[in-house]
Amino acid sequence: MHFAPRHVLVPVALDEGAAIDFGRETLEAACELAQRYGAKLTLLYVAPQALPLNETPHDFTGQTYQAMVSLLNARVLHARRALDELAAAARDRGCEAESLVVTDATPVAEAICETAARIGADLIALATHGRRGVRHFVLGSVAERVAQRANMPVLVLHPEPRAA
Repeated sequence: MHFAPRHVLVPVALDEGAAIDFGRETLEAACELAQRYGAKLTLLYVAPQALPLNETPHDFTGQTYQAMVSLLNARVLHARRALDELAAAARDRGCEAESLVVTDATPVAEAICETAARIGADLIALATHGRRGVRHFVLGSVAERVAQRANMPVLVLHPEPRAA
């Protein structure tokens, strides 16, 4: 049996230190795959939310809440710009690529799987930070949860760490 993806969803984490390099390494691997099969890439960032939709803040108009919303909005704007840069880099390499930012209150893994189904992706290619032990237990693994929930193949990449 031979599987040839036509539309690859590439979730990218842009919130952590050196994440743009991590995203670029993930993109390089996804581009190679897309070029091999003539597949389209959709780069995805799932933005964090201030509060789940079912919770009302005690002080919705207060300075602390408004500062948090402003910070999250700035992060989303930064993510859109970084994702657009990554999509442009993919297009420069000859890949058909677009970027997408999802801003809903669902958990990240669920948002990735829902987005993949909604856009018609037939493969999810995402990177793992490769955390082990307590860090994995505390932080969990989005890649692991996506692999468990997805209704399509999931390619988990582990980019090589760069020397300092």
